Formats: sequence, structure tokens, C-alpha cells
Amino acid sequence: MKISYDLYRGISAIVKKELLFYNAYEDFYAVADKSICFKKYCTAAYGADFSQDGFSDIKQINMILEYAPKVNDISILDIGCGNGKMLKYLQSKIGGHIYGFDYSENAINTARSDNSPNSDFKVGIIGEISYPEKLFDLIVSMDSVYFAKNISDFVGQIYSWLKDDGVFFIGYQEGDIMPKTKDYETSK
Repeated sequence: MKISYDLYRGISAIVKKELLFYNAYEDFYAVADKSICFKKYCTAAYGADFSQDGFSDIKQINMILEYAPKVNDISILDIGCGNGKMLKYLQSKIGGHIYGFDYSENAINTARSDNSPNSDFKVGIIGEISYPEKLFDLIVSMDSVYFAKNISDFVGQIYSWLKDDGVFFIGYQEGDIMPKTKDYETSK
């Protein structure tokens, strides 16, 4: 049975609305890049405008650079890339090809809007999107791991995409979705 693209989009929209924060992020990314005030706020509060929603300041993002593999033509994937600003920042520092996906169509439309060279942005859902095995030197997941239906399966999928000597850099804001823990040894 062949399903029309319009019907598929309608089904997809219904499924997405059930996802964690979907409507809030669609609304957020519809206006975040248009607000001069918000850009100034992000720069003042976080050190750079990545259209942050309460996470990832410039010091944290620069930590990723410290761990990035030192290879020619690096390939980087950002899981839950939002509007791609953080990924484009990493590319400006270390070059290479950038890939990103997010479930927010508004975010991905913004990511694609400047036609960044060597970039590939897709609308996709964690656990439902696929990439070729052993494609990436660096995979970044900032405040997105908890969107996975099954974290173990998600991490397995990530490691299949990662080159043998690749780096998986993960960060999240403890206490928002995940309960706070007393130290790193007790973190879930």
C-alpha cells in the first residue's frame, strides 16, 4: 500500500506531538532565531548565541573541542542538533563535514537556511533515524539522551555509527528530566 506524502506528514505530526517537549520546541524554534533580544540574552548569559534553551554555555561547547579526534576531514554528528548553531560553531573551529538531526522541523529548517558547506541536516527521531555504520569521528549529544525510548538501544545505535577510534561526547542538564544525584558515581 502506498501512502501519499501529505498523509505521511499528517501521521508523523500526530506521532511527534506525543514526544517529550515536541510542541514546546516547535514553538521555541519558530521564534528563537528571529528575536534580537534573545540572541543578545544568549550571548550575555552563555557566551555565544546557540539559541540555548537553558543549557550549553561556550565553555561546555569548547570542552567538546578538547576531545575531538585530530583527523583530517572530520565527520561530526549532533544528536538533537536544534537549529545547528552549535554544530556550525564546532565546524568553524575544526572543519570537516557536519551532520545533525532533530525532531523539530522548525529547528531543521533554520539549520538548513544558510546552506552551510559540508552539512547535512535531517528531521528525525532518536531510535528511528539511521546513518551508515562507522561514519562519524565525533558524535555529540547535548541534552538529548533522555529523549530515547530505550537508552541502551540508543547508545548501541550510536556506537554502530561511530568509527572505532571515534569519540562520543554526551552532556545533559541533570535535574530537569533526570533526577539530581549526589555525584557522578550515582548519576543514572
